[in-house]
Amino acid sequence: MSELLKWKDKSNRKPLLLEGARQVGKTYLLKDFGKRYFKNVASINFQNPSTELTDLFNGSIELKRITTIEIIT
Repeated sequence: MSELLKWKDKSNRKPLLLEGARQVGKTYLLKDFGKRYFKNVASINFQNPSTELTDLFNGSIELKRITTIEIIT
């Protein structure tokens, strides 16, 4: 949580991508963080993209193409 708070407090923060091992609490942590510190949160799971998600990004969900990212591992 402390690393997420550092990211939140940056004036020039970039979109956040959280990576890590399976089943360690990443989703739980991000949902809790979002609920505590933001009015609105958007969460996108790129593991199993839906057709709607792919359409939203014009057919390509390659992260380097759609955003400049900051990775917290």
